Amino acid sequence: MPDDYRRQLESITYLGAICLVFVTDQSIADQYWLNIHEDGAPFLLFIQHTRLVGAEMYQGRHVYYIGSYQPHDSALFGMSDDALAASGLTICNGIYPKFDPARVCERHVFKFKAAQHVVDTRYEEKIPDYRRRRPDFSWQFFPDFPRRIAA
Repeated sequence: MPDDYRRQLESITYLGAICLVFVTDQSIADQYWLNIHEDGAPFLLFIQHTRLVGAEMYQGRHVYYIGSYQPHDSALFGMSDDALAASGLTICNGIYPKFDPARVCERHVFKFKAAQHVVDTRYEEKIPDYRRRRPDFSWQFFPDFPRRIAA
C-alpha cells in the first residue's frame, strides 16, 4: 500500500465496538430496537433480532444483540468476555425483569477496535478514494462495483 494512502487511512480516528450476542428460548421484548439511556450503563443499544427475522429461523430460539461504541481506552475493552456478558445480561434483566439469564443457551462477545469513524472538521480530507487500492487487489469478484457506486 502506498505510504501516502496508508497515512490517509491512519489519520482517521475510530471508536471501537463492544457487542454481546446471546440466544435464549425467551422472547423478552416487544420491540426490535431499544436505545439504552442509563447513566453509567456500558451498553447503548439492545436489539431483539428475532423481531425482524422470526424465531422459526432459529429453531424457536431468540437472538439478541447488545452493544456500544467506546473509545479504545475504555475499561470495557479490558474486561473479560465473561465479565462483559454478565454486565450485559444484568442490564437486560434490569430492563426486562421477566428475562431469566439462566435460560441463555449461547453467548458471544465481540470487540472491534475500528468500528465507527469519528467525523471531525477535517474528515472530508481524510476519506480515502475507494478506487485507490493495492496493485495486487483484484475487483474480479465485483466487476461492476465502481460503476454501481458512481451511479
